[in-house]
Amino acid sequence: MRRSCPVLPEELFILLAGENVPLSLSEFRASCEAEGAEHEIVDHYKKLLRIRGDPEKVVRSAQRCSFSKYVCKEVARLPCSPADALPELEGIPIEVRPDETFLVRAQRIDMAGNSLDVPVWERILGQQIHTVTGAGVDVKNPRREFQLVVCPTGAYLGEVIWRARKGRFLRRSPKNRPFFYAATLTPRLAACMLNLARIRSGQMVLDPFCGSGAVLIECSLMGALPLGVDIARRMVRGAMRNLKWAGGCWLGLIVGDARKLPFRQVDAIVTDPPYGKLSSTWGERPEALFSALLMTASDVLRSKGFLVTLSPLKVGIEEMARKAGLEYVESYPIRINRRMIRELAVFRS
Repeated sequence: MRRSCPVLPEELFILLAGENVPLSLSEFRASCEAEGAEHEIVDHYKKLLRIRGDPEKVVRSAQRCSFSKYVCKEVARLPCSPADALPELEGIPIEVRPDETFLVRAQRIDMAGNSLDVPVWERILGQQIHTVTGAGVDVKNPRREFQLVVCPTGAYLGEVIWRARKGRFLRRSPKNRPFFYAATLTPRLAACMLNLARIRSGQMVLDPFCGSGAVLIECSLMGALPLGVDIARRMVRGAMRNLKWAGGCWLGLIVGDARKLPFRQVDAIVTDPPYGKLSSTWGERPEALFSALLMTASDVLRSKGFLVTLSPLKVGIEEMARKAGLEYVESYPIRINRRMIRELAVFRS
């Protein structure tokens, strides 16, 4: 019986979303952990992350991320100036067949000046690849795509092996769902929270405040098994409508109290509890509601399972979690809208 050869790690770089770089980086690392994509961080400058790892596993991890934009196999590291980089371009190992088409894109991070003009970079690199390989440029549907990122640490040229599709969450936005509820998560944030919970296909994921089903939909599309609970029958029915519309499946949807859950040993809890603004707490103070949630989570979660939740900034959720016997992992401020900032917190049982 032949043994498969181990895949040698390759130099890669990933562009993360720039609006919340710490959260983007944490989501990517958590997704890699869930997918078993071991990697070594080579360099990190703001939203540019350079790593060494298995390209297939890294792409699989990035594909599930809400805040990752593309993954490239690094081809060369160049000087930041096109004039200085030009002499080095001749030795770059670009393998494009003459019958293939290609496209070069360039962008800069924290760089300015005429010498760093993006169109100049794209023209110089495109001309060099065409001269060396004889391949033609296709701006609409290229067979091969190359990406250059210029930042203070250098200019990095890579071949794109995955790029996030624009508008991939748009169809599932709250306003497009058959059951609309204003106080709900965007699909992008819901997916990010699920990634921070390190969920894998086939695992049971509980949302004890499921509302209109934002977390349940993304959970199902990731291949996990969602369990939804809400105290309002109307919301449970609405979540079911939305799940059917999105083509999702679910393990269970019940009307119930999040403080008295009939479940044990779920793999993760991902939820956005009500704060008493747009969503009702049914007469319960937010602090008491969060305290009860954390105590319940410590009973319901399997060992080493994750709880990911949003909360008001000053509710003191870290101290509540400590008293409930949960381990604090990380937290990030999240801007929900122009007036509302919440804390996204991750805990482990």
